Amino acid sequence: MADKQQDLWLNLGIGAHVYHGERACRIKTTSSLDTVLLEDLQTRECFSAKIKDLLQDPGDGVTTQAREHVNILEIAQEDWDRAKERQVVLDELLQKDIYESQDIVDCAQQLGLTSRHIYNLVRRYQESGLQLAALLPTKPSGGAGKLRLSANIEDIITAVIKEVY
Repeated sequence: MADKQQDLWLNLGIGAHVYHGERACRIKTTSSLDTVLLEDLQTRECFSAKIKDLLQDPGDGVTTQAREHVNILEIAQEDWDRAKERQVVLDELLQKDIYESQDIVDCAQQLGLTSRHIYNLVRRYQESGLQLAALLPTKPSGGAGKLRLSANIEDIITAVIKEVY
């Protein structure tokens, strides 16, 4: 299996968030060397799954690597304030032994985010050892009308298109 997902480390710690197919899950415990007990984050159903069938959040490897290289002195005060606001809400959520999907929805409404974003924030926050920096807002890396390539690569592509067409 030579897909890109294999290059990323999969967190198999208790409480780690993973995907089993399309289902967002949390690892409850390790059953054996190749099997874990999962809890579906929406239905709260618990089931066993082979570790080889699990995936981490597809954006996780990129996000984690990008955060490791951020100069904290360059982060705007408003971003720190937003992270602190998120921390207050998520700390309250994480005080619970078990939180329900409605708790996630409530957090999402409080912070003006989607439930999916809350699950991602909780996972990032827990994996970081509850570091505030894990809750900093992320900047979009592209999108409609924005460059995804460096300026010199864009110039080369533009020149080749003009030359050929």
